Order: sequence, then C-alpha cells, then structure tokens
Amino acid sequence: MVKPAKLRLSQRTIVAYGHDDVEAPIDLAVTDPLSRTTGVVAAGGRAYESIPDSRYEIVGVQRDSSMRSGETAPLVSVDEPAGGTWTAQVVARSDTRYRIDVRAAFDDGTGRRASAPWETLGAGETRRWRITYDPGDAEPVALEAMP
Repeated sequence: MVKPAKLRLSQRTIVAYGHDDVEAPIDLAVTDPLSRTTGVVAAGGRAYESIPDSRYEIVGVQRDSSMRSGETAPLVSVDEPAGGTWTAQVVARSDTRYRIDVRAAFDDGTGRRASAPWETLGAGETRRWRITYDPGDAEPVALEAMP
C-alpha cells in the first residue's frame, strides 16, 4: 500500500472584509506560534511585518463582475507558514460589520478555506480568532472565535 504524499502548506492568507463597496474601517494583525506579528496591532497604528515571508496590505475586493466596487480590506499573507496555533486580531476604527476569512494554499495547487459569519463591532472594539493548522493533517484549517 502506497501512502499518499503529505501536502505542504505553501501560503496562508487572512483577510477581514467590511461592508460592500466601501473601505473596511478595520485593522488586522496576525500572530504566529512564535509570537511574531504582521499587520496593524491597534486601530490606526503602525503596520508590522515581523513574521518571515509575510506581507500586510490593503487590497481591493471585487464581489461581482461590475468592476465598480470601492471596497478594500486588510490582508495578511504568509509564505511557508509554520504549523501550530496562530491568532488573528481585528480592531474596528468605527462601528462596522465584518467577516474574517482564512485561506490555505497547498503545494499541489489545492486549497482550503475557513470563514466566520458576519458580525458587528463597535468603534475601538477588538475581536480575536484562533487559527490552527496541523501539517500532519492537511484537510482542516480551523478558525475559532476566542473569548
């Protein structure tokens, strides 16, 4: 019996979407299992890129083919991320609805996705999420709200 080849996580992307057609009034920071951070730690604060091979950026979001959206969202991507428990923190700069989405791309071209439901944060409020991935089990990428 031949064992299937173990998939290797080649990239993890975390994005926090806001309302349709507007700039997302939220900041996003991601912390790896070694406590290094990429993103904006406090509302309107300085952006960090301490996780090796990581990027923080504000990206345009296109929800349909109209090409007229003005929506943007904070995004953190990490190449060759380590397995273990990661955290994502979302801070609202003003009252807003948002959703966090985690995508994992594997070296064979496949991917996995975990999304949280839409929720509302008040100005200055923070929400933390636990993101787990076990390199020995490529199937699940878990996203769980933290108390």
